[in-house]
Amino acid sequence: MHTLGILRLQPFADVHLLRIVYFSLVYSHLIHGILNWATANWSSIADLVKLNNRAIRSLLKVNRRERIPLRDLFYSARILQIKDIYNYELAKHMYKIYHNIFPDYIINSFNISATTKIRETRQTSKLTYKIPLAKTLNERRHSPFRGLTIWNDIPNDFKLVKYFRFCRIQKNYLIDHPHIL
Repeated sequence: MHTLGILRLQPFADVHLLRIVYFSLVYSHLIHGILNWATANWSSIADLVKLNNRAIRSLLKVNRRERIPLRDLFYSARILQIKDIYNYELAKHMYKIYHNIFPDYIINSFNISATTKIRETRQTSKLTYKIPLAKTLNERRHSPFRGLTIWNDIPNDFKLVKYFRFCRIQKNYLIDHPHIL
């Protein structure tokens, strides 16, 4: 990732321009293949998280020694942390699966069939899936398991809107209500 670009521009540019640079140089690298690499062990991702945190501090022109919680910095910049970027991308993926936007071979790779939909009761709706039993931590980290969990956690009002509206609502929801998954 190119946090150096933000550092070099920081003295001369305003926050709006630095935000554009962040999305073009840093965020674009983060979302590339995130559904695959974000399920890795946390120690493998720790360096990316540190670089992303440094980029946000540079973007907002906050000194490293200032003790401002990172969640507050990301919130004020209206930018998602890596964990939330993964949840956001996976939620978009699940939206496309639920609404049959993806080709069948991608939908089948998630092993979601009509039998995994939960029977509607007072506590559930037709918009949720039954989450399969995951015996190991590795299975819980796997995208199909996490995707179903995230999809079921999304408020039902969001699930029926058009795709681009869903993306905007879901991103704002993740910024305002940090996921604890």
